[in-house]
Amino acid sequence: MRTVLFFLIALLVPASGHAGTWLVDNPAVSPFVDETSTPHPVLYLGAPGERVVRVCIDPSSPFGDTMTPALGRAIETINALQPSTENFVETSPTVPIDARDFESFALHELLHCVAGVGHVNVGPDIAPGIASLSTNSFSGDNGTFDLAPGADATFRTLDDPRADDVNFFWFQRANNIPFTVAAVVDSTTYSRDLSDLPGGHLFASNGNFLAADAAGFPDLMPVMEVVGFQGSEARQLTPDDTVNLRFGLSGLNEVADATDDYSIRVEFVGISTDGCNVEVRFTNEPQSFNAGCDINAILIGGSSTHFRLAGIGDLRFNINKEWFFGTSVFADGFESGDFSNWSAVVP
Repeated sequence: MRTVLFFLIALLVPASGHAGTWLVDNPAVSPFVDETSTPHPVLYLGAPGERVVRVCIDPSSPFGDTMTPALGRAIETINALQPSTENFVETSPTVPIDARDFESFALHELLHCVAGVGHVNVGPDIAPGIASLSTNSFSGDNGTFDLAPGADATFRTLDDPRADDVNFFWFQRANNIPFTVAAVVDSTTYSRDLSDLPGGHLFASNGNFLAADAAGFPDLMPVMEVVGFQGSEARQLTPDDTVNLRFGLSGLNEVADATDDYSIRVEFVGISTDGCNVEVRFTNEPQSFNAGCDINAILIGGSSTHFRLAGIGDLRFNINKEWFFGTSVFADGFESGDFSNWSAVVP
């Protein structure tokens, strides 16, 4: 049995907009109030083709040079769009036990800022402890999150009796298994409507790290799970994460037919203010805040359910936390005088 330490990864979204399993973790403060809606990256208006999202480091931010390599690696991971079932290192051999892995947190926050991808679970601001791993949802008409385990005595699985909670998670229509990705990802293979669940299933299953462990994937934790672990790593996308991204790519008709499909390429500009869609910086934040992204969203013309991100995303990391940016000091190369793998832990 794993012993877990939960702490909140902040997400702030100040603008009007809607989202699917995207950009929402507390309906009380989120503007995204319709489980049928889908966000898209900046500049997407319904035409096919590549959408480029430019990520910059604020020149005035502390640790600009220090964060550059890890931020670049996180961007490369998004562009590769490859799922892994072995992305989670619970006790990292390099990340200090009291530090947060910058690359892992950057990957999480970039998915928010770049494509509007949201959390797989409701999170600790909705429920304490293990119940927080329950599949992301709205509370429904009764105004209460009905978080309870089913016959398997486990939160977050297919037999959770969630009453009138409104599912906010894309599940495979064929099997409701979150640890694989269908060959085609669109509305013909994925749904959020509970009436499309396989027979006998009560709610959408998510691939959180405890569910993954029970299913035979002990080294899997979705990047978009609202659980942060000091001294750990989650630097690759999982099936859950890639589904969120790929569904949006099916465009306004939500069918992978190329008529309005698009691709996303995240371009790392470095330390700059030139044409940035997302700006990254370290700031002085409250103790409860680790990292977060402010981003606006507006309706795409002619649609009532599809939104595009707009404005400049503000991606912030708390300078008062301890961060790990790469390979530990005194790692390979020290004796030979090659310091390229050195890194810093701050403060």
